[in-house]
Formats: sequence, C-alpha cells, structure tokens
Amino acid sequence: MNDGLQDSHAVVEALFQDDEQTLRKPDPGVDPEALLRQDGVYFLKDVVPILAISNKEFRSQVEALERQGQDVWAVMGARKVWRHWMVRMKVFADYYRAQLAPRWQSVPDEWDGNRLMSAKGVFRMSDVVRKIPFSANQIRHKAKTLPDARRIMGVWKDERASVYLVDMAVFAPWVARLWRESEPKGPKK
Repeated sequence: MNDGLQDSHAVVEALFQDDEQTLRKPDPGVDPEALLRQDGVYFLKDVVPILAISNKEFRSQVEALERQGQDVWAVMGARKVWRHWMVRMKVFADYYRAQLAPRWQSVPDEWDGNRLMSAKGVFRMSDVVRKIPFSANQIRHKAKTLPDARRIMGVWKDERASVYLVDMAVFAPWVARLWRESEPKGPKK
C-alpha cells in the first residue's frame, strides 16, 4: 500500500520541469529581450503584443511541426491546454528568435518623419505611414504596380507575417525623389 503511494507520488514529482512550475504574466512595459530571458510558462495571448507575434504564423508553425510528427512542446515550447495556448519561455525563446521574430524594427513614438527618413533598417509599413504624408493604401498600390517594388522603392509584403515592410535605405531616397518632383513650381509668368 505504501509502495503504490510512493509510485504515484514519483510520477507527480516528475511531471513538471523546474521552469514549468510557474505560470507567469509579463511585467508591464517589459521589453522583448528581457521577456525572452525569463523562465516560466506564459499564456501566449500575454506575450503576443510584446513579441509582435503573428497569430497566423504561430499557428502555421505549430501545424507544420505536427505534420512532421514533432513534439511541439519540446521543439517550440508551445502547448494548448483547454482552449489556451501556453509557451515555455526557456524553449520558446530560441524558437521565436529563429522562426517567429519580426524581421523589422519598431518606429519609436518620439521620431518624426524626418528622423525616420534618415533611419536605416526595415520597418512595418503601418508604422512608417504614421510619420509621413502618405497612406498605406497609396504605397501598397504603387508597390503592386512596379515590377520589382522591393528593389525600386523598398516595399514588399512579408508573406510569413502577412505585413508590408519598408527598407528605409531604398524607401527614403525614393520618397525624397517623389516629394521633390511633385513640388509646386510656383506661379507662371
């Protein structure tokens, strides 16, 4: 009788790894890298806004692992319990960096359009258009009409994340040319 109790007790002790024993909530204002360095289990819904994870891409990655017969918890650090996705940060952090991390930078709130135009790197178009006098629709339309918009104007759709991206090294000179070419020429004499 004692042996049965000890056996069941041993199974319970081995059920969780040390870092899996705490369901955590991210601290308000935590930056993505600080969150990725923390241990514990988090609800996916709590880390999505901090890590800018595309739900579509996340599910696609899970489905791909499942089709390959992979253990999603072991490989990705993700598991669905009842109706809630959870991530084990110790495993998820490496997977996120390799497969899910956005391939763009955030545009700081304090930047204006001129500061953005002098920046280097890739940014989400939806962030860029908040700082310049063009709409996302205008830029998307123009990108769709060009044979190689990424090379010509620095704009393309990232299919993995389903967002339009802007490479400022190409986009800023393109916008500058467009802006200067459309300057009013003044009154005719």
